[in-house]
Amino acid sequence: MRLTHWIAKIISLLFHPLFMVSYMLIILLMTNPQLFGYSRWNQSPSLILLVFISTVVIPGIAISMMRPLGFIQSLQMQDKKERIIPLIVILIFYLWLFINFYNNKNIPLPLTTVMLGVIIGLFFTFFITIFSKISIHTVGVGGLVGMLILLRLFYSYDFFIWPNAAGTMVPTDLLIVIGIVIAGMVGTSRLLLDAHRPGEVWGGYIIGIASMFIAQVILH
Repeated sequence: MRLTHWIAKIISLLFHPLFMVSYMLIILLMTNPQLFGYSRWNQSPSLILLVFISTVVIPGIAISMMRPLGFIQSLQMQDKKERIIPLIVILIFYLWLFINFYNNKNIPLPLTTVMLGVIIGLFFTFFITIFSKISIHTVGVGGLVGMLILLRLFYSYDFFIWPNAAGTMVPTDLLIVIGIVIAGMVGTSRLLLDAHRPGEVWGGYIIGIASMFIAQVILH
């Protein structure tokens, strides 16, 4: 296998759609830990662990069990029809988490908004998948970019605290640029792996970004 394919596989794994909510939570904690009642982002291991288990571990185990049961042929789910049931399962777990966030006054509104944006993106992805194999990877990174833009435009989070000893302040604008670069890398990786056509990749970006803005309108 060529080196470019290995790199594409690694990028696809690092930015797997199931990891996106955990990444978004960590970014929110780094931009404004006081919003969560902490002085530093890493003072909330229980919340990070809860989100990781609810959005990565449990859905991942459920999807893995579908292969021996015959619901999917492989974890890559190359046929769009194979993605229907896993998407429904993920939606159920994510909806449960959103409802808990929405009803918990200790959960700040930006995190609840992000969770709703993810769910809206999943709903769009589910319905589009019936007709087309939309890229779930680019829906995920599109949502990440959309969240970063929301933080800058609507929450005035001008800086991101880099987790080093000095607590370096990084402009959120730079973070948006980095997010766009990562999104480009993910989309390119999906094309290099022949997992999607260009239209499916661009469609994922649009859904991911738009879903975050729709969530912002609904909850504000």
